[in-house]
Amino acid sequence: MKVTFKDVARLAGVSTQTVSRVTHNARNVSEKTRQRVQDAIRQLGYIPSKSAQLLGRNQSRTIGLVTLDLIHYGAAMQAAGIRRAAREKGYGLLLGVAEETTVESIHEALKDLMAQQIDAVIINIAITSEHAVSLTQQYPDLPIVFSDTEPAPELVTVMSDHCRGAAMAAQHLLANSRRRIFFVHGPLDSAAARLRREGWLQALAREGLKPVGECVANWSGGQAFRLTSQMLQKRDDGTVEVDGILCASDQMALGVLKALNTNNVNIPGEIAVSGFDDTPDSALYQPALTTIRQDFFRLGKLIVESLLALLNEQSNGNTPELITRMALTKNVEVSLVVRESTE
Repeated sequence: MKVTFKDVARLAGVSTQTVSRVTHNARNVSEKTRQRVQDAIRQLGYIPSKSAQLLGRNQSRTIGLVTLDLIHYGAAMQAAGIRRAAREKGYGLLLGVAEETTVESIHEALKDLMAQQIDAVIINIAITSEHAVSLTQQYPDLPIVFSDTEPAPELVTVMSDHCRGAAMAAQHLLANSRRRIFFVHGPLDSAAARLRREGWLQALAREGLKPVGECVANWSGGQAFRLTSQMLQKRDDGTVEVDGILCASDQMALGVLKALNTNNVNIPGEIAVSGFDDTPDSALYQPALTTIRQDFFRLGKLIVESLLALLNEQSNGNTPELITRMALTKNVEVSLVVRESTE
C-alpha cells in the first residue's frame, strides 16, 4: 500500500498542511515539529513527490551521495571530489551511508536522503546494471548517476578508466620481465574490481599468459596480508611460483608489502608489486609503491556535471525523455606512477 502524506501527518500528530510545509522546506515550522515529521517520513518510508516539491519551492540545491563507510581511500577521495565539485556549482552534499552492498540498503539510504529534500543523487555502491536500471524506474523523478556500475544504455555512469589503468600496471610488470603474476583483487560484485581484473587478464592474454593465482582481499590491507602470507607458504612448498603481484588498491598493496617483508622476500628483486589509486602515502611505503593514479577531483567534477545535466533536463520538463536523451558513459583517464616496488 502506498504511503501518503496523510499517513505521515497521522503518525507525527500534525496537520497535513504541516507535513506539506516540511516537505517543501518552508521556514515557518519549529525545529521540534520538523524533526517529528521527518522521523515519521523515515519510519513510514514516505517519498515526497519531487515534481510537487519543485512546484512548491525553489530547488534545495542539495545533492545526495549514497556510499558505503568511507574507511576505504577510494570511496573517501571520490566523496571529497564530489563535495568540492558540488560546492563549486553552488550545491550542498548530503551523505547516505548504506550498511551493506544490497539493493535494500540502497533503498533505505535513498529514502533517508529524499526525506531531506535532495534534488538528485549519486550512487557510489557496487550494484549490477540490472538493479541500477530498476532503481531509475522506481525513482523516475530523481536524477541518478552511478559510479560503481557497469555501463548500460539506460544509465548514466561515470568512472575512472579502471580497465585501462589495470592493463597499464600489468604491461609495466611484463615489460620488466615478470611472467608469473599473482592477482590480489577487490570483491567482484564491484564493477571497479571486475574491470581492473579484466584489464590485467587482457594484458596477460596478449602475451599468451594467465595469472599463476589470485585472491579476493575485499579492499582490506589486513586481509591482503593474510592471503599473501598463505600464498608465500605455498610458494615455499614449490606449488606456486610468483615474480609479480598486481593489487587492485594501494591499501591491499600495503598488506602485500608487509607480508613480503615479513617473509624476507626481496622487493622488487624476487617479486615486484603494483597497486591502484596512488594514495598520498604510497610513495612512503617500503619500498615506494608503483601504482595507478586516479584523478578523484576530475572524477568528482564529471560526476556532478553529469548529474546536474540530468537535473536540468527534468527542470525543463523533459522527464519522460530523461533516460533516452541523457544516458551516457564517461571514463576518466588514469596514469601509471612508477616507483621502487617494481624497478
